[in-house]
Amino acid sequence: AGAIGCHIAYVLRRAGCDVTLIARGDNLRVLRADGLRITIGSEESIARIRVTDRPEEVGVVDYVFLTMKVPGWNSTVANMIQPLIGAHTTLLPPTTSIPYWWFHGMKGPLEGRRLERADPAGELWRAMPPEQVIGFTMWLSAVQTGPGCVMLRQVQRGYPLGELDGTKSRRAERLAAAFERGGVPSPRVPC
Repeated sequence: AGAIGCHIAYVLRRAGCDVTLIARGDNLRVLRADGLRITIGSEESIARIRVTDRPEEVGVVDYVFLTMKVPGWNSTVANMIQPLIGAHTTLLPPTTSIPYWWFHGMKGPLEGRRLERADPAGELWRAMPPEQVIGFTMWLSAVQTGPGCVMLRQVQRGYPLGELDGTKSRRAERLAAAFERGGVPSPRVPC
């Protein structure tokens, strides 16, 4: 759980959602002992959010956010999160570059193709089926200033999200509404 993951957890917790962070090392220790210390503008808050380093303790959830940069994403991470994923779990993988699912739902000759460079062995496609993915990006600036400490610098457009095929869905609307209840804009956009 880095800066963006902690901010997402904070916002969704404020919205009344049941949230669990997956963390490790000093970050895990501090989040467990002291809670999340988050600074937004000139206001500092402490948020008590459930945290673990063992996804199997959490079980299947409605939404899984993967907020690491794309180079940090690999089959080890995909395997680690499997206990969180059920048939109806919505997945929000990192989109800091062109994602493995880029052509999914796109009409035309490339429809359904997996982006080989982003997922050479197809491990991401199998571990996180595009049918379960919502396109999601982070238009804000946040930094982790230390273990368990996050500073939000600026919110531009918040957390834009949408279905890969551009349609509207209950799962995308529900998530966007939760972000907005938590105080962050979440424009619905075609991906």
